[in-house]
Amino acid sequence: DSVDFFKEVVDNQNDYLDLEEDYRDLNEFFTNQLHSWQQLQQALRRFEKNRNALEKNDSARKAMVELQAIESHASPYNQLHKVSGLVETVEA
Repeated sequence: DSVDFFKEVVDNQNDYLDLEEDYRDLNEFFTNQLHSWQQLQQALRRFEKNRNALEKNDSARKAMVELQAIESHASPYNQLHKVSGLVETVEA
């Protein structure tokens, strides 16, 4: 019955809105942010080889800490825009 269906939708509105937000985050990640995530992963592997030298430079150390925090965050979607600049800071 359509009335029961719409009542169920209205009763569970918050769950459906949460699902929509999660889907949007994941969809945006795979369509727009995957490159940044891959750049982050590659940079952290590359920087690990020179970690001791990089930690002696204050700006490189801070950028490395932030890159690692982004990588370990459960939902890094809104932070991936920072990756390119942080990688450039460490490389400099």
